[in-house]
Amino acid sequence: MPISIKSAITGTASLCTTGLFVLISTIQSFGQDSTKPTALASVSIEDQVKDIFSKNCASCHWANNKQGNFDFILDLPRLVETPKYITPRAPDYSFLMHRIKTGTMPPSGSPKLSNDDMTVIRQWIDQVQTKREIAAAKRTPIDHNQILEAIRTDLNYLPE
Repeated sequence: MPISIKSAITGTASLCTTGLFVLISTIQSFGQDSTKPTALASVSIEDQVKDIFSKNCASCHWANNKQGNFDFILDLPRLVETPKYITPRAPDYSFLMHRIKTGTMPPSGSPKLSNDDMTVIRQWIDQVQTKREIAAAKRTPIDHNQILEAIRTDLNYLPE
């Protein structure tokens, strides 16, 4: 039975796509421990930061523990909205990151944060946004034609 050119190309493309998917999947999984969770099961950066703060900071800076007049380390949205502690997208200018980097937090006698933990916190600060920034990003800008149309519409309602 003769095969049309279209079905031959479609079949070849389908076979190539399937083969490419298998090849990429094999390469990605090569050398990985199958008992470890995959990237699909990864934890958000906010959850990682909250876990780090919970283990290393909450005993002094959460709920009824108000060391340094600071008791909301696990309330990440509040932390982000408090410029005294976090400078969004500027970890080097964030007071919290400075205290961690210089070793003043956690205080002496407590285990220091690992480099991996500091990297996670730095990445979180580097990508975090305030509520105002999130709201601004959701706005749709209008162009000058839309402004002119709105003015024309308003002028139509003026008495003559």
